[in-house]
Amino acid sequence: MLRMVGLVFLAGILGVPLVLADELSTKAHKTIGHRLLEAEYQVIKATKAAPPVAELDRRRALLDSIVKESAERIQSQALDHTTREDTLAHFQEIGRVLEERRFRLHIPTKLLWNALTIRHASKDAAPHYQYDCDTGSFIYLSVFETLGYPVTLVETPNHFFVRWRLSDTQHIN
Repeated sequence: MLRMVGLVFLAGILGVPLVLADELSTKAHKTIGHRLLEAEYQVIKATKAAPPVAELDRRRALLDSIVKESAERIQSQALDHTTREDTLAHFQEIGRVLEERRFRLHIPTKLLWNALTIRHASKDAAPHYQYDCDTGSFIYLSVFETLGYPVTLVETPNHFFVRWRLSDTQHIN
């Protein structure tokens, strides 16, 4: 969340109007990850050579497909999302989707924009994507937000993670 607030603040200093998703594409979800991606696009556009809107649409489509596939898999499990074991299974399912799509942990990955950018490490390595704790958290939040599950983003010094509230006294990080 701090990253999103920072981007909005930077956009304000630069005098960059943040364009809403509907102004760029009619296919976008409205999750926190999508809003962050669009805010990053506006800041990148204002501070560097403007990437074409097609680059935003490509990353948005990747995020859309991750959210859709993860949500469908979680819903097909028919688990009780109020138990610790079943909730952990939801996190694991999103992790499997990311792994199957060749997402790898890489610290730091500064922007969600970067996390959704294909990487070609070397001629011997398969193309892959890179994410870290905060960019990965925004992907997880986007899936859970779509499903309407009780999750929040937690920021600690030098770390971000997702917290699922099971009850007033129990949660899973």
